[in-house]
Amino acid sequence: MSLTTARRTNPKLGAYFGIFASLFVALFILALVFAQLGARADILTFVCLLVPLLLYAALGAATATLDPQECLASGRRVPAVYNGAVMGTAALGGVFVVSVTGLFFADGFDAWAFVIGGVAGLVCAGILFAPYIRKFGAHTLPSFIGRRLQSRLVRVVAAAVFLVPTFLLLVAELSLATWVARQLTGSNERWMLAALAGCVAVCLLSGGIRSATWAGAAQTIALLMSVLMVVGLAGIWLTNLPVPQLSLGPTLQAVSALEASAAVPRGGQGPIHAAPFAFEITGNDRAALTERLAEPFTSIGPTSFLITIATVLAGLAAAPWLLPRCATTQTVHAARKSLSWAVLVFALVMLTTSAAAVFLRVIVLQDIVGQGPGDLPDWFSELERTGLAAASTNLPQLPAAAVSVHRDAVLFALPAALGLSDIVTYLAYAGALAAALTAATATAQAMSSMLSEDVLLGMTWEPPRATLRMFLFRVAVAATLTLAVLTVSAATSDPFRMLLWALVLSAATAFPLTLLAIWYKRFTTISALAALSAGFATALVLVVAIENNMLALPVVSAGLAGVLTAIVAAFLTNQFVGRPARVAIEHVRDMRIPGGETIYDREMRLLRLRDSHDS
Repeated sequence: MSLTTARRTNPKLGAYFGIFASLFVALFILALVFAQLGARADILTFVCLLVPLLLYAALGAATATLDPQECLASGRRVPAVYNGAVMGTAALGGVFVVSVTGLFFADGFDAWAFVIGGVAGLVCAGILFAPYIRKFGAHTLPSFIGRRLQSRLVRVVAAAVFLVPTFLLLVAELSLATWVARQLTGSNERWMLAALAGCVAVCLLSGGIRSATWAGAAQTIALLMSVLMVVGLAGIWLTNLPVPQLSLGPTLQAVSALEASAAVPRGGQGPIHAAPFAFEITGNDRAALTERLAEPFTSIGPTSFLITIATVLAGLAAAPWLLPRCATTQTVHAARKSLSWAVLVFALVMLTTSAAAVFLRVIVLQDIVGQGPGDLPDWFSELERTGLAAASTNLPQLPAAAVSVHRDAVLFALPAALGLSDIVTYLAYAGALAAALTAATATAQAMSSMLSEDVLLGMTWEPPRATLRMFLFRVAVAATLTLAVLTVSAATSDPFRMLLWALVLSAATAFPLTLLAIWYKRFTTISALAALSAGFATALVLVVAIENNMLALPVVSAGLAGVLTAIVAAFLTNQFVGRPARVAIEHVRDMRIPGGETIYDREMRLLRLRDSHDS
């Protein structure tokens, strides 16, 4: 019997988030009214940026807590729908929402490799990992692996390794969010970065994962409303149907006809036909329409396509910034359900944004390709002025290859291309910022928890008193965000490239360790250290070699190579070491029983009983 009584879920959560949704809609309706009345555009953009940030920060501050169990596990009472919504949005992040939409526009079919891998990764997480992570109940992935193997050393080493991909993703999301905020307001990047990092800090310093969860639920609502409304309006304008996911097929047929008339070459003809291991996706720059939208394997070769799916799958399935959220749900069954909701959010957003890319390509092929340089529409000229688009001025009629649009500007260019109000564009920016903030908060929270729980306190199984534990967590939050802000200020890398590096390292390290810890009873400390070292070293060496053009392989192949190397190293070393400890075997058996008290909570309860008996 537990010494404490679990708190019930607040029955008014639906009403609270209904109020938030109403406020979010009212904000943009009022902005639209004031825009019609002649309000200054710079004031409206700041209002559309700052008001949502203040709402997210207010939600985080309103759920403040001093209880470590609430801060690190949200009291294990988050309903499946809210937990799944936050996990889906954190898996997407602003990078997926913005950059992969641009890849759909520029690279067409090949961008589906990232979406298929992401959906498959969340499905695999729900089947292979989520129920067992929830039953174990550890607050971080290194804590789970260390306690499962009864090894403090594995816990600390795993934390040190998992911090690398988590930090890469944090930097990528903050970089993307800063770019989006600057495009919205035109203000200095440092001020935008400070405002975004401040919003994340308020949420995490107030209540840890509890505040991050409820702020993330609001951000998910903002993302869904923004994307569905913006692309839905585009669907009405172009197809008379407000459900763009259903009109995608006929629109693709129209795109194919327009591409044929614009003489866009087909795959297999000329240099655009990709070799099996090709991985020439559009970078953080403008991309010309040199490939047909529905033609497969023009930028990513068929072999690289499968490797991309496998790496993204493994990187997301065991992501250290996502998987521990399964321990915040009420039951093991709720953990499975939360992954179902995450898949729904992930797939719905990507289906919708892929439609946005198709719609914009239709507009470009109809209104720009074949026109003279002096006949370009105003929206395209505005993108040219800001450096987000370009068209050759040396030709009397523009071919498709002479028109280029920045990869990350596709989602935001669509409302302007349709002649919609600027407020609709601001709404698209708000949705992308919401997704980026959710992912940034999730990664910062996971990184801070690993620093405080597994690095600073990793060599002891008994946590310190609550005040010290909360102090260390908040110090870790401050250190994490400070380092991230400094890195973003100095970094010039493509956020999507950093996302790929994070997924590669997560796949090579977290996936094999989590898989073996759950499904291989004879997994031992030596095998875990060998797998961790081999997977991380292999992936890191390959990433460095590929990025420096020393190997002609796709960068995602480093993740798959790391997974295979780690599993082989684990099984080879396991042939020369003894059996695992009896307690470790019992943990595996306990994880197979879905009901009852979590293993972590049971160990903490027994520690409290022992301490009270000794005193």
